[in-house]
Amino acid sequence: NFLKKPRPGVIIKTKPRKKIINSVVYGPKIHAHQQTNGQIVIGEQITAPTKKNSKDHLKRINNHFKNMVRDASDLDPSEILIGWRPIPKDDLPIIGRFKNKSIYIAVMHSGISLAAIVGNLVSQEIVDEVESLLLNDFRPSRFF
Repeated sequence: NFLKKPRPGVIIKTKPRKKIINSVVYGPKIHAHQQTNGQIVIGEQITAPTKKNSKDHLKRINNHFKNMVRDASDLDPSEILIGWRPIPKDDLPIIGRFKNKSIYIAVMHSGISLAAIVGNLVSQEIVDEVESLLLNDFRPSRFF
């Protein structure tokens, strides 16, 4: 097995609002960015809320957000999503083909910061069939 126990991840999407974030804001407990339609997307990766503490959980995320972003007001969620994120056993990304070559995997913890470069490299490997030397340290073969 090459994965740890999955960890919860909470994504909150707000109703559209005036522009207050110009880039990805990454803090110790949450990260956020604002889309072109004004919707703010906030990710939290500490714990998943339960039915008993869901309001307190949202309040805690709201407070973190207001401490990180100048001119931030209370969140006005339009959607709250909870997902279970796969975490590689050594905390490094797993990117590449398995032994039989018909399966390609890209699993990583820091997708928000790696998505652009990894997406570009993976598409080159799959579509152009050109292996990237930049991904050599992250191959699934290190677990076999």
